Amino acid sequence: FGAILAGGKENGQMAVSAGSVQGLLGVVRGWDHGPAQDPRLVPLALEALVGAVHVLHASRTPPRGPELRTLLEGYFRILNADWPAGPNP
Repeated sequence: FGAILAGGKENGQMAVSAGSVQGLLGVVRGWDHGPAQDPRLVPLALEALVGAVHVLHASRTPPRGPELRTLLEGYFRILNADWPAGPNP
């Protein structure tokens, strides 16, 4: 994910896969559920997801449109989920 965060196109393209995207989405989805997490984890996962969108969008070959669509659908599904009301911002 370092390549994605740093904007490295070639290595970033290799790092973005269905499994890595699902892992990042799982981190965001699991926020505020279960044991306390490092407060830096979710912002980093979100930053990596945004970077993955940029990497996929800039990718010319092979076509990565289907992966980009899947990533964005998962991201928006999480954003539109019913989040529990609580004291955490």
